[in-house]
Amino acid sequence: MLAASGLGGLIPVAGPLLHLWTGAEVAAEGQRVLVILAIAGILGSSSNVFAFYLLAQGRSSSNALISLLTGVFTLATSAIVLPYFGWQAAGWSACFGMIAQMVTTVILLRRRFSLTGMWLRLIHFVLMPIGVGIATALALRYGFRAAQLDQAIGWWYVAGLYLLAAAIVFLTAVAVSRLGPFGVACWRDLRVIASRFLPLKAT
Repeated sequence: MLAASGLGGLIPVAGPLLHLWTGAEVAAEGQRVLVILAIAGILGSSSNVFAFYLLAQGRSSSNALISLLTGVFTLATSAIVLPYFGWQAAGWSACFGMIAQMVTTVILLRRRFSLTGMWLRLIHFVLMPIGVGIATALALRYGFRAAQLDQAIGWWYVAGLYLLAAAIVFLTAVAVSRLGPFGVACWRDLRVIASRFLPLKAT
């Protein structure tokens, strides 16, 4: 959820951010790349904790396989799309690499665990927040455009829009996490985690 909200907040403000940082011409050409790279970052976050778990279990060969397949898919996608679409397609190679990383990690975890409802748990606790975060961020991007909110008025304005978008993505992911068979457990876990950082006690 944190990765989806933190990186997802960049998606609606990609144009104004690049406009202020690099200029209107670069923003017009490069904002789509930034959006795709943010999506790739969100997808990549799905496998980080599992990669550390495999490493802690001494399964360095599994991490090596994940890295190898990620690199192969990234390079293969670059070789295919870059000659035809140029640098604007650069983000797609990272995106496909992260998808390959996520799929490989899921397969390795399935072989490692024999937990009942493993796939449902994985979908609810990992894939659903990521999918909801990406979908919400893209919806906000088009909503901001339609309402003409994505203007490069100043850094304060872009920062405010980013915080608003990140908060909406986070709250949407939290709301959706309460649905389904693991909604109660997910909400309880979120409250326990929040109690570690906030001056409130989880009840």
